[in-house]
Amino acid sequence: MLVLCGAGWAQSIYVNQSSVYEEQDGSELYPYHEVGAAVAHAVGDEAVDTIIILPGIYRENISLINFPHNLTFRSIFDPLLNNQEIISSTIIQGAEDVFDSVFYISQCNGQISFWGLNNILVLSHLYSQVEPPISLFRATQYHHRATLQ
Repeated sequence: MLVLCGAGWAQSIYVNQSSVYEEQDGSELYPYHEVGAAVAHAVGDEAVDTIIILPGIYRENISLINFPHNLTFRSIFDPLLNNQEIISSTIIQGAEDVFDSVFYISQCNGQISFWGLNNILVLSHLYSQVEPPISLFRATQYHHRATLQ
């Protein structure tokens, strides 16, 4: 998906834990194996606005602190096909033996969105009474805990 955005092109990067390729550049052919690696790529590349996560269970905790721009985490769910099995099989949960949020979001400069993912737990630290810029679309088993600082 390419969309004109400001002075450059918007870009999607891919994550597939079952990819057999050792080379990982975030492309559809050579996706990252972990969501965290895709986030690290997106931090340094303002053209990246979407991380597409293929079905699987991703056991990791992801921090977005002072993230510089908008970012959407999404599965390959297609609302026209209504392939709900994609949502139920694209799961991001915390690393084993870690009882913390899957996504920790604090002081981001853009909107963080989730689309078509399962089992999302977000912890965000609020610095005012305004909700953090988080939006959800077709996410199941979503939980959001917010603390005021």
